[in-house]
Amino acid sequence: MRKEKILALTTFAILLASCSNDDEIPRFENLEGTPIVIKAGVNNMITRAGYDSSNLPDRFIVSIDQDGTEYDYDNVMMYRKTDNSYAPQEGTTLIWGSNAHQATIKAYYLGPIQRTLEEGKVYSMLSSNDENIRQYDYLGASSAVEGDIQISGSAVNINFRHLACKLDVNYTWSNELKSIDDKKITWNTHEGFGYKVTINFENGTVEKYDD
Repeated sequence: MRKEKILALTTFAILLASCSNDDEIPRFENLEGTPIVIKAGVNNMITRAGYDSSNLPDRFIVSIDQDGTEYDYDNVMMYRKTDNSYAPQEGTTLIWGSNAHQATIKAYYLGPIQRTLEEGKVYSMLSSNDENIRQYDYLGASSAVEGDIQISGSAVNINFRHLACKLDVNYTWSNELKSIDDKKITWNTHEGFGYKVTINFENGTVEKYDD
């Protein structure tokens, strides 16, 4: 199982919420040779974030496993074309095998320096300003997580989840400390938050964090 570490330069809240689509999805059993259409969106977040469904990344990577067939695709870079539609580089076409609903699909956005996932790689995340927050808003989606991937006909709808986000903490001094000129916070901890997290990109969840 692939695990990756993200080293954040600030404190991050990890949100594991996902949206589900209750609509009945029709099954198409005879899609062999049909081009795969990729569309994407991004879940909302309860704190300051980067991307959303009206502000999508220009590119991301996708892997599609169709039971070890010739139609398997690993770490294919997808480029935004119009609205929420994406396609691989010109001259490349992703093709369905015989049954799209047996496919295992994973998709990730890993920041402004596009790259494939590497075992044990430490990825830094900058969040000093709004532009950094947007660029380093790591996104993930996996068919192993309910609501992340929806297949309708020949189309794959990817509903990205935010894998980490910036947390701003404001402190208010009580009356007995107002007269002290040199006020310092030397240590604090917040349960469920951390400056360094280990993310399992197989399912886009956090396995551990360091306060």
